[in-house]
Amino acid sequence: MEQMLIHVHRYGRKRTRIVSLAEDMGMSHANIYRHFNNKIEILDALVQDWLRAADDLIDEAATQQKSPAKICTAIVIALHRYLRCKLENEPAAIEVFRHAFSDHPEAVANHLTGLRLRIGLQIADYADSIGETAQEKTVRLDLMTTVLEPFLNPVQIFERQSENDEQQLQLLMAQFFPE
Repeated sequence: MEQMLIHVHRYGRKRTRIVSLAEDMGMSHANIYRHFNNKIEILDALVQDWLRAADDLIDEAATQQKSPAKICTAIVIALHRYLRCKLENEPAAIEVFRHAFSDHPEAVANHLTGLRLRIGLQIADYADSIGETAQEKTVRLDLMTTVLEPFLNPVQIFERQSENDEQQLQLLMAQFFPE
């Protein structure tokens, strides 16, 4: 996977070819075809690796906190940091991320559904503690999802290139979870 990532960085998504990837890896292209049917499957595997790594960081951040507000904030900030680091350190990642939504909608949808569920569970716990109704919980989750989009969507993070995102995220999360 690391060699594939290096190749995608070097040539970009569009110019990535299985034959040249195999040459870079010192093997025949038949070896690659044993694992992947085409370039899209390779790019899908890269996206899956990134999403798994993001999920691992989210899990780690969440387990270090106690209250629903802090867990939710830790999840959001951990994911934002991961995506920002990925975009800064892997320039070709933005091209792959841009196309992930169209080329790999199921993988992205599964990740987003899992993320929404994790955040939703924390919102439900918080909302229960302050006596919110089921409808109010849903509105809180929908609003939060919409407001956080620029901070958690790799394409928007890349386009904004804001230096004070974490500070803004802390303030936003404080609005969603007032003490």
